[in-house]
Amino acid sequence: MRSRIVTLFAILCAAVSLPSPIAAEPTVLVESVPRWNVGDSWRFRVEKKLDRTVTQGAGILHITMRVQKVESTMTYTVTGTTMVEGDDCYVVSVRGVNKITGAYNVTQIQGDASRGEFVQKAEIEGTECRRVGDLAFVKADLKSRGSIQLSGMLGGIATPYESRETTIADPPARLLKFPLVEGDKWRVASTLTTNSSGTSSGSAVTTFNYDCEVLGRRTTTLENGESYESVAISQKGTQTIQLQDSGINIEDIDGVLFFAPSIGNRVRDDAEGELLLEFIEGSRPASTPADEQIEPAPDASVTH
Repeated sequence: MRSRIVTLFAILCAAVSLPSPIAAEPTVLVESVPRWNVGDSWRFRVEKKLDRTVTQGAGILHITMRVQKVESTMTYTVTGTTMVEGDDCYVVSVRGVNKITGAYNVTQIQGDASRGEFVQKAEIEGTECRRVGDLAFVKADLKSRGSIQLSGMLGGIATPYESRETTIADPPARLLKFPLVEGDKWRVASTLTTNSSGTSSGSAVTTFNYDCEVLGRRTTTLENGESYESVAISQKGTQTIQLQDSGINIEDIDGVLFFAPSIGNRVRDDAEGELLLEFIEGSRPASTPADEQIEPAPDASVTH
């Protein structure tokens, strides 16, 4: 009996003395936040399919507009820095064109309904602020000037319009968490309040609530044939939009953001496997810091 106890004790001691498994070191893909400089510029194109409904009652009329697609080409240029609520922020000039298409339906209390399609085209210019510490979106002040063309029963000449929109994020919307470490996860939870004035005044509240995860390195090839070493970050959750005097639209978010350290910005966003945003061209006059580089991604390419 004694010998058996001694033997068991020895086995237990041997098991305890075995080295513990060593956890794999996390792979750091991007060490630090890219440093933007005055003159840095990025041009993007956006193409997004939507199913967003806006309804309003105006006296004897009930108007429903269904937004189906948004297309835009926008240029963002760093012009300086400023302080916003105690945070250092980049001031970024925004200029571009925007096109929104969809369908409308106008119902009168007494009378027939009128329906058709609409096209809204606009030139956009203004500024936005991005927090230096993590490139989070802080606020934007944009002006739009364009026209709305109706077809169908209310078709006619294009109606001009002008508007100014001020958007503030609370807290700032942080889409990226540096350093970017493979497998790292975080939640984006931010409320964007937009107030507009001009031809069409009103307000909108957009709430982001989704989870992000760093998937790893990718080689992302754009439609123009250029390839970039990037870091893929998944985004899954919801986006809720509530317009003044209108209903609430809840949209699912299920996409991937591709961040390229070589340009200090994203190069592509996919939504449910389809293109949402793509980098066209850019310029970074100042030298790019070495810590913004990553090694190529063998056997992990994404080509579109």
